[in-house]
Amino acid sequence: LKSILSWMSIFSFSIEFLQLDCLVGSQPAMKYTFRQLIAPASVPLVSVILVAKKRFVDPRLNFKVDMFNTVGTIFQVFFVSIVLSCAVPFICYAHPDGMG
Repeated sequence: LKSILSWMSIFSFSIEFLQLDCLVGSQPAMKYTFRQLIAPASVPLVSVILVAKKRFVDPRLNFKVDMFNTVGTIFQVFFVSIVLSCAVPFICYAHPDGMG
């Protein structure tokens, strides 16, 4: 059960599984910043994918409409994770099983 819960931490934008502490340090502010940048980082990725789709698959693709629809859907799906990520600094108690 503990391994399942640790795997599911990706949905709360937990970046500990990437082990970036060696690269950027273990400052809480830096971790919070990276956690907050995960969702907006999807926008350039979606742009690149849609440009490739327009160029190689469907030249008639309406880029602006597809961009807004795709990014809106991504943010709608991850809304709870985004809100949870924003609220993490305000959680001041330890989790009973050592997860948080």
